[in-house]
Amino acid sequence: MHHHHAYSSPTHLPLLTTSSLSILTTALQRHRCLCIGTPAANNKLTAPSIPMHLLPALADYVLVEADGSRGLPLKAHLPHEPVIPPETTQTILLVGASGLLCPVQNTVHRPERFCALAGVTPQTAVTVQCLARVLLRENLGDKIFINQVETSEAIQQARLLASLMSRPVFAGSLKGENWICLS
Repeated sequence: MHHHHAYSSPTHLPLLTTSSLSILTTALQRHRCLCIGTPAANNKLTAPSIPMHLLPALADYVLVEADGSRGLPLKAHLPHEPVIPPETTQTILLVGASGLLCPVQNTVHRPERFCALAGVTPQTAVTVQCLARVLLRENLGDKIFINQVETSEAIQQARLLASLMSRPVFAGSLKGENWICLS
C-alpha cells in the first residue's frame, strides 16, 4: 500500500516495529508518542505492518509521513504523489524556508517539475512568488506549514507566502518547537 517510500527512523521517539496490535496498545499506554514502521535498508522505515485503518482507534492522533524530499527543503510533486492513506482526515504540506532565495536546482527535489509549474529555469532563485505559483498549481495540503522559520527575515517571507495562499498557513521551527499561525 505505502511501501515504496522509506524514511529515516526518528531518534527522539520510541520505535516499534511490531505487527501485534496488543503490543502496540500496551506501548501506547506507556508512551505519549511513538513511531511505528517496518524496518527497511539503511536505518530507514516504511509503512507499519499493522493496517493503517486500525490505527485511529488506538491513538488520539496518527501522523503519517506521506512523501519524502531527499533531504531538500522544497519539492515539486509528480501526479501520483503524495500517497495519502484513504483514512486521512487532514493533510499538512511542509515547506522548508531554507530553500527560499536559492537556485531551484540546489534546493528542490524534482527541479524539472518545479520549473515547469513555476515557469522558471533551474538556475532561477526560488522567490516567495515563484513558490506560491507552484503551491497554488499543485493545490496539496489542507494546511501549509513553513518550517525552518527562525529569523525575522524568514518570518517576513513566510507572511508574504501566507498572504498569497488560499489555505491556512503556519510557520515556525519544528526543531525549535515553536510556531505561529499566519492566516
